Amino acid sequence: MLEKLVFPIFTLYASVCVWGGCFGLEVKTGEVTDVKIGQWRSLHLAQACLGAIDGEGDDPVHLYIIVDGKRFVLATLYPKSLPTQEFNLVFVENFKLSHDMKNTSVHFFGTQNLQLSKIIKDSDDEKEETSIENSDDEEEEIAVGL
Repeated sequence: MLEKLVFPIFTLYASVCVWGGCFGLEVKTGEVTDVKIGQWRSLHLAQACLGAIDGEGDDPVHLYIIVDGKRFVLATLYPKSLPTQEFNLVFVENFKLSHDMKNTSVHFFGTQNLQLSKIIKDSDDEKEETSIENSDDEEEEIAVGL
């Protein structure tokens, strides 16, 4: 099954995922940004950090994730004392990101991965359907030959 898959960039085989590339996203002030995962993919969200900050304040900045219409706090950053936050989150469904910082963007980083388990399962399902169709044809041929 894997021999049919061709990956052009630095292929790393793992039991579940294949490295697919770096992910970077800037969420600007006042915007809600859609993150679309894609078929057979997952997204590993690794880090968020504040952009260039003007001013002296260290007011908290809340990062939000919206999944299925429900908003959750992903992290709280502080411009001076905690401007970055590391994550180890994997998403397989589309979601949205936003924040409440008034004067800068928030940058999110991670990796996009192919989910081999889904690709292999889909491939096996197709083979099973084909073999069932072929077995029906073979039975018909045998019946005609008698």
